[in-house]
Amino acid sequence: MDGIDGMDGTGAGDDGTSAGRNPPAPLLPYVPALDGVRGVAVLAVVGFHGGVSWLGGGFLGVSTFFTLSGFLISSLLLGEAQQRLAGGAVGAIGLRAFWTRRIRRLVPASLAGLILAVVVAAAVGTADQQRRIGGDAAGALADVANWRFLVSGQSYGELFAAPSPLLHYWSLAIEEQFYLVLPVLVLTLMAVAARRPQVRVARRAIAAFTVLLAASVVATLAHADQPDRVYYGTDTRAAELLAGCLLAAVIHAGGGVTRLRRSAAWLRVGLASVAVGALVATLLAFSLVEQSSSRLASGGLALFGLCSAALIAGALVPGPVAGLLSLPPLVRLGRVSYGVYVYHWPLFLWLDRDRVPLDPGALLALRLAVTLLVAAVSFRYLEQPVRRRQRLPWLPVPSRYPAVATALAVLVVATRLSALAPPPAIDYEAQEQMFQDELLAEDPAVEPTDLGERPPLTDGTLPGVTLGTAPVGTTVRTGSGGAVVPGEEAPPPWIAVYGDRNASVSTYELLTQLNGSADAHFAEGSVAPLCSLLRHTLVRDVAGVHANEPACDNRSDVWRKARDAARADVAVVQLGAQELYAHDLGGGSWHTIGDPEFDARVAAELDDVIGFFTDSAAVMLFALPTDWDALGATRPWLLDAGTYSVRAQRFNELLREAAARHAPRTSVFDFDAWLAANGGPWRLRPNGVKLDPGTSAKLATAIAKDAIALHDVVWRATLPTPDPGAAGNGAAPPSTQRILVAGDSTGLAVAVGLHNFADQRGGMKVASVARSNCGLVRGGRLLDKNAETDYRCPNWQPIFDDAVKRFRPDVVLVVDAIWEITDHQIPGDTVWRSVGDPVYERYLMAELGAAFDTLHAGGATVAVMLYPHIDLNRGDPGSKPYPGGQWSRMDRYNEILRRIAAGRPFMRTVDFQSYARTFPGGEMDATMRPDGVHLTSSSAFQVVDSWLAAQLRAL
Repeated sequence: MDGIDGMDGTGAGDDGTSAGRNPPAPLLPYVPALDGVRGVAVLAVVGFHGGVSWLGGGFLGVSTFFTLSGFLISSLLLGEAQQRLAGGAVGAIGLRAFWTRRIRRLVPASLAGLILAVVVAAAVGTADQQRRIGGDAAGALADVANWRFLVSGQSYGELFAAPSPLLHYWSLAIEEQFYLVLPVLVLTLMAVAARRPQVRVARRAIAAFTVLLAASVVATLAHADQPDRVYYGTDTRAAELLAGCLLAAVIHAGGGVTRLRRSAAWLRVGLASVAVGALVATLLAFSLVEQSSSRLASGGLALFGLCSAALIAGALVPGPVAGLLSLPPLVRLGRVSYGVYVYHWPLFLWLDRDRVPLDPGALLALRLAVTLLVAAVSFRYLEQPVRRRQRLPWLPVPSRYPAVATALAVLVVATRLSALAPPPAIDYEAQEQMFQDELLAEDPAVEPTDLGERPPLTDGTLPGVTLGTAPVGTTVRTGSGGAVVPGEEAPPPWIAVYGDRNASVSTYELLTQLNGSADAHFAEGSVAPLCSLLRHTLVRDVAGVHANEPACDNRSDVWRKARDAARADVAVVQLGAQELYAHDLGGGSWHTIGDPEFDARVAAELDDVIGFFTDSAAVMLFALPTDWDALGATRPWLLDAGTYSVRAQRFNELLREAAARHAPRTSVFDFDAWLAANGGPWRLRPNGVKLDPGTSAKLATAIAKDAIALHDVVWRATLPTPDPGAAGNGAAPPSTQRILVAGDSTGLAVAVGLHNFADQRGGMKVASVARSNCGLVRGGRLLDKNAETDYRCPNWQPIFDDAVKRFRPDVVLVVDAIWEITDHQIPGDTVWRSVGDPVYERYLMAELGAAFDTLHAGGATVAVMLYPHIDLNRGDPGSKPYPGGQWSRMDRYNEILRRIAAGRPFMRTVDFQSYARTFPGGEMDATMRPDGVHLTSSSAFQVVDSWLAAQLRAL
């Protein structure tokens, strides 16, 4: 990666340490094509880190650097050994001069890169990056960064997990270790070369390098099942360096590079031809080889090192490859390649997609421009002056004085930053063991208790129902005497409907069903056809261009009269059909949903509607159907299939966001999920618009059930906080909710937050059977970070059975966010499938349903968490898109969860996705979810304390 001494024609005397006043000819003549090799290699690495899709194997550019460094250093050392032996100085190689040159060449940019990395970690690093930077800096300064990253578990294959700004120093460490050992090896070879020194040293070098290369390959094969050990190990990566050393020894035995360039035409043509094949193979490897390939750890890296050696050999003689690699842009890039490599990684982490919202191509161009500028300035004003023993123009003292002080300052700052970093990320293995130990301490002999679930409403055929208006205006909305009594059941709620033409159907059905019902009562609301949520606007719809319905424009007055007269406990708000059409918001131009101005107006109107009802009243927003294909022949005019679906989905998103802002007293009735769970849209809405009377009655039953459940949440939230000292005065002790968490590592993170909340706040007891890297879909194969793997988790059936019997939960919270949306080969199938594929979704729903039924076996309510989108590429500027990270997959999975829950009375959904969008930085807030997937222990506690605990208490 660095510019090797002698490549500028100054030979061993470039630092003034030559043996005589008339230094010998350069040990290694300058070959521009070798700088071109550096240029190609650094382009591959930087392109790989920059996310260039066709450079999936660009990480192999580091291997090319290794081989080139081995060739250049060995050529210089063997040349110096030849000169000294020829002069009779047996055993006297210039070790001090060699290491001094290496220090002056490498340390300046390395220290500058360390400073840059520490600044980036302090300014924009995650808690994990800041916590590790002290140890990483120490490892980099001591040239053992590769072993530091291996021991600390910082896998190079998991760049998405907040990588260290110094992660690229692993390769510099290997080269520095190599520079320390190789001269000693050459010195040993010199000691045994008494006669014919050039031939003896070269032959013994060939033998020694061959044996060492073979030993490195053996070490690689011995650790083939440990990819990180192979990738970081000095012994396992030595083969690539030794391939260059072996090439240098062979060329040296033949008289050196100068003689090779003047050799017979047939030899030069042969080498040039080999170089063509080597260049093609190198470029193909840069494009096609995957970092997860098992072949790399089975000799593939050593084989690529030999390919790089063939490319270097061909670049030494005239030919098409040497001509191509000698192009001025590549040569100039090669000259500054060391700086490009050192500076690009922290700069890429700084200029990420969150801070620079550009498209990928523009972002890569910006990163490259900044990196090249920094590298060029460093080369001219830092690296070259220090290398040539010149005073730095911007430094008032000789450059050697501040070097040690700078290194110590960087280490002190990095260590201090590590000490001040937030607490470490969750130790999933330790937390799993802790939960397992606690669960085993539970007594399994006690059978699960009967939770006394509320009997369901009938399907609309209550005997003795007579049409009429239920009494309204009553003031009794709480417990005995008008006061909330702890432990008392919530009274039957009064339910009113507000909205448009569709709301009138719900009004009629609820009036019919609730007249005489003991579960709930009907209260008058306000409905009007063509009612738009957006007041004082023009609408362009099937009726042409018209103003909003007056009753809806003046809802502050019209709705208030109904609200004050009925004093309903639950307001069902059924609006939105008009919001799918274009609106003139008052400025003379037309806007549609999805436009920021339109969406902001919808959000504001929803907040107004929810706020219109008192804090003691619950509000249930009614979602629109989104499946266009189910609308039959009677389709809304002016909207094509795709437009309708997209707009309806966006409106429903705005509903869910509003409900999250006003939790827990606001919910969303998922009409799509209800349709799917009750026969499908085609059967329930045969003409595409209207429900038949029987279906309308079933829908009203579902609305009433959800309204009753929502009222229960709001009513219980008004209960007085238990007095801890009241237990000694004869009062009943507060009940403790028993919560069992199941799922994968995202569930484990939530369980940690709940457990900490229970310790600090009380009121709940938490157990967990969530397991890292384990989903609920059993068997078959799946993609694990783009690597195919067999399902390797224990069967959850007996684990869940035992947990339910031991712990006797009141609520089971299932958080399972990653493994069900990646690609799967289900048992007995050879096709890779994911959500959206009917075959996989049938298997997925069967597995999930079985898991939920098992967890409900003791009578517990089963709540499934609708998880936010995930970004597995966060913190990794160069990782390839992870299939499970497609946001549409998480949306589809959440939809499946809603549908499963809608068909099981004991299930509920907890919409964490909507709540996460209220984070300061949105659902991808880097503080709450630094890796783009999991909550930290502190953010999990924050979510539980501010939102989730109330959601669970309501179940």
